[in-house]
Amino acid sequence: ASLQKIIVKRAADGISAAAEEAQLNQLNSELRHDTQKLEYINISLRDINEELNKIKLTPKAKEW
Repeated sequence: ASLQKIIVKRAADGISAAAEEAQLNQLNSELRHDTQKLEYINISLRDINEELNKIKLTPKAKEW
């Protein structure tokens, strides 16, 4: 369907462009928030992996 037909159908269904734009803005905001959380988790996991690698590379203490 063409964009014009979709717009006409949405208008006939009582959905306004302003309401759709507000909903899209809200969803976009939520998506940005979730992306930031995932970036924080990714950074934390990277830090944990770096620490684990340091532990694995550290020579073991000699047992007497």
